[in-house]
Amino acid sequence: MKLPVDYSSAAELLTNVFDNIDSAQMKKTNSVVNAWKNIVSKIKPDGEKLAAHSRIIDLKNNILLVETDHPGWTQLLQMRRSYILKGLKLQFPDLEISTIGFKLKGDNFETTDSQKKPSFESMDKVITERVKDSDKYTKKYIKNDNVNKKQEINPELQKCLDKLRNSILTNH
Repeated sequence: MKLPVDYSSAAELLTNVFDNIDSAQMKKTNSVVNAWKNIVSKIKPDGEKLAAHSRIIDLKNNILLVETDHPGWTQLLQMRRSYILKGLKLQFPDLEISTIGFKLKGDNFETTDSQKKPSFESMDKVITERVKDSDKYTKKYIKNDNVNKKQEINPELQKCLDKLRNSILTNH
């Protein structure tokens, strides 16, 4: 028994795809990408190469994420970050870009707030262990009676230190 198959024409599929795309948002995205290329390409002496080896990936949480294909390009872009950021802010103040994040092609980069944060319980456990270690050290130190022992200093050294102290006190 054959089941009925519901086919759509290619034109219908393309129409559905393009209906879901916000053309204003697409134009804005294209203008940001073009602005990136224009701003970066003006950097002397390697602006054209910087633009060719970098591309905008995302804008999330006011962070513009840029991908490069080599760590050297990332470093050069980081050195010019303030210049690039200023240019983008002048052209697109409504985007409120606060910084530029760089990633190497193939690496992961998280721009959400979902980065792992230590829990209160784990922090409490670490603090408790450190306090216990501190208590052990303190008890050991007191037990050895090292707290109140005054170490003897060579008399000649003591004289030199006294002279130095007096000199400091009288000169200041």
